[in-house]
Amino acid sequence: IPKSVTTAVDQTLTCAIGGLTADGAAATVSWKDPDGSPVTADDDYDINDGSPDGSGIQSAELTIKAAKMNSFASHSSFTYKCAVKSTLYPGSPISSDVDVEADVLILAIVAVNKEQLTGSVATISCTVSGLTKKLD
Repeated sequence: IPKSVTTAVDQTLTCAIGGLTADGAAATVSWKDPDGSPVTADDDYDINDGSPDGSGIQSAELTIKAAKMNSFASHSSFTYKCAVKSTLYPGSPISSDVDVEADVLILAIVAVNKEQLTGSVATISCTVSGLTKKLD
């Protein structure tokens, strides 16, 4: 299920890895951007591999910073990919890529009151329309 995102703020994508040893060694997670290039922690991204919980599920997180998110403003969706490599069994191969999808929410804002007298205090209000999902 794609995550709904906006492009004005940092957004976090999650890659859930199951079947690991409960509270055991964390798997190494690698990420690829929509162009297939490897993602590293830098000015555009923060990466948190996470570690297995008591159920053997590891939630790896890729945070895409707002400056990078802005490059998706004209897209309706985008897909990053994650892959996993065992640290417990280093000879095992890396997993195949798993798609982590995001749908970009487009917010249409229309100004309601447009006139303001010079030197007076302005109250700005707007109406947001076109929402397809309740915002948090």
